[in-house]
Amino acid sequence: MNPVIPHQRKPLPGWDIIDQFNFDVLSSLGANTNARYRIDNFGVDTGFYPIRWFRLFGAFGESMPYVARRYAVTHLIFPSPQTEKGRALAAFYTQDASALGIDPRNGMEIWAVPHRAWAVFPQEMIAVPDFERALAELKRDIRAGRETAVIETSGPLPTGPGRVLSVNRELEQIEIIAETTADATLIVNDAFWPGWRAWIDGKETGIFPADVLVRAVYWPAGRHSLVMRYDPPEVRVGEWLSVAGFAALIGACFVLRRFSIGAQHRRTAA
Repeated sequence: MNPVIPHQRKPLPGWDIIDQFNFDVLSSLGANTNARYRIDNFGVDTGFYPIRWFRLFGAFGESMPYVARRYAVTHLIFPSPQTEKGRALAAFYTQDASALGIDPRNGMEIWAVPHRAWAVFPQEMIAVPDFERALAELKRDIRAGRETAVIETSGPLPTGPGRVLSVNRELEQIEIIAETTADATLIVNDAFWPGWRAWIDGKETGIFPADVLVRAVYWPAGRHSLVMRYDPPEVRVGEWLSVAGFAALIGACFVLRRFSIGAQHRRTAA
């Protein structure tokens, strides 16, 4: 996560301000670079913030870089603070963290921070009926220094210990192999969003919002394989509309051509 953008610097020879800014964001692993480097950034790169993300950041404000540890953030990257407030915030963000140095290209400090595992079986959990209650419970839990998972579901889900044996992540699919001795719940610290589907051993299962922002599934006792795939229905609708539009265009061209040929014949006959 890079909670602060790089300081504006004098452009390198041959570069303008935009060149320099883009280089600094790229080298500090901003949110718009994760596709290139295959490194997740705890941020968004869009003018339309998802409502869950927007509300979560609104709830925690400047504390978010510390709260981000709950969402499996492994590193913080930010410019060396230049003000007293900046230094105080940096000290807060990096509690129990390890300094990895300063990037000489842009002066960004790099810290490895303690964090929750990317896929984890929580030992404490609370079930809530909706998003608003989930946000309120999450705020209460974090301010109390607890690690209780908050799951949005109509009924309770089981908790229990388990082991994640392997994780295979692709661009739009995730496969996790794990095992438990009893029924449990697995949290995957990847964004909850309509369109994600999940299968355990080939049988489709439901996905629940967890900790406001990420996903959770019910895990039956034993060793299983979980596959999550991003398959939003609106993409298929868009594909069918594109096909229908193309077919309509071809049909219109055919009709216009027939009309044009007919008009030419009528003029010739006249």
